[in-house]
Amino acid sequence: MSTDDNVRLVKTTMDEFMSTGSPEPLLAAITEDAVIKAVIPDGTPISGEFRGREGFLRYLTALHEVMEILEVETTDITASADHVVMLGSEKARVRRTGKMLDCEIATVFTVKGGKITRMVALADMSPIVDAYRAEGTK
Repeated sequence: MSTDDNVRLVKTTMDEFMSTGSPEPLLAAITEDAVIKAVIPDGTPISGEFRGREGFLRYLTALHEVMEILEVETTDITASADHVVMLGSEKARVRRTGKMLDCEIATVFTVKGGKITRMVALADMSPIVDAYRAEGTK
């Protein structure tokens, strides 16, 4: 697939996912052994890598339990041979504390053979980390 094809795959998949809230467009676009990961310290429900379609579902369920996503805006998409980087911003409410998360976000997608094999989200998720930090370490 060309770089343009990879961008189209990611953009179409994420647009459908965000507009419907259904995981189906995302699950249809990933490989059986795909990985999703948010770069966040250990100790939260969304920490670590989640593998395969079941892993994606576990991650999305945990994400919904952790925060209420209020707004996501894509500001730029760039790509190379096997990667698509989506830049934007996100506003969400951390369910455990009610604190707002308002940050820039970069999501790096690895695409091979017309399917997404890996998604890594990078953002300042300190309000989530704070919400799940052990009481004795605050």
